[in-house]
Amino acid sequence: MSYYDTIADVMIPHMMGRAITLKRWTEDIAGPMFYQKHFANQPIGINHPHELLHWVALGTLEFHVPLGFMDRPQQHDWAVLDLDPPQECLWSVVCHAAHAVAALFDKLKIPFILKTSGGKGVHFYIPIEPQDHRSVVYWMKSLATLLANTFPESLTVERVKGQRGNRIYLDYLQNGSMRTMIGVYSMRATQAATVSAPIRLDELGFKPNYWTPARVASRVAQEGDLFVVKTPRCRLGDVVERYNLLPNLR
Repeated sequence: MSYYDTIADVMIPHMMGRAITLKRWTEDIAGPMFYQKHFANQPIGINHPHELLHWVALGTLEFHVPLGFMDRPQQHDWAVLDLDPPQECLWSVVCHAAHAVAALFDKLKIPFILKTSGGKGVHFYIPIEPQDHRSVVYWMKSLATLLANTFPESLTVERVKGQRGNRIYLDYLQNGSMRTMIGVYSMRATQAATVSAPIRLDELGFKPNYWTPARVASRVAQEGDLFVVKTPRCRLGDVVERYNLLPNLR
């Protein structure tokens, strides 16, 4: 409760106007868990700190957030690429993959904000001009496919887990309709109580369990919110077409 009370003012703006999915525990993280998407037959909105703390008091640990707003859920203003490594993947391998993704995005002049998943992966968030989710999936598939073709030994877009081997899955399907991502600054149900924290590229060397609630709260107090969009929102379709990526889709 104390962490969410401290972080509420920077967390709430990234949830406002969106339909939130709660992950609630009736006892503790070792006990039963359930997802909740509605209250009183309405989507759950969290627009004020007292609403956030209300749900925390009711056993909510994780807050999952969609890429579009409640009143236009199919229009996404974020595109995401979720780097999902296999269970035994070394963190150094994840870091190497993330640097490869960042290098491509920089070359294509695609702005992004990086955050940890709070688990074993990392998320690239691209601020985009609102677009239909189907277009966003299509464009992100082209970028993920380019990356997987460039680094076939370490990256893949293969959806079947058993066929990925030791490669990191580039999950572009997270851009689909009604999908949610773990919210920025949300805690995760891990033994270390890690946080899905926005980070700089040169901070990738810190393993996920480095980003504890106390460390994230202290960082925000000192540096403010690193998840604030500071660039114009990207016209992602223009980028993909400019570099002729679409014909390479399979």
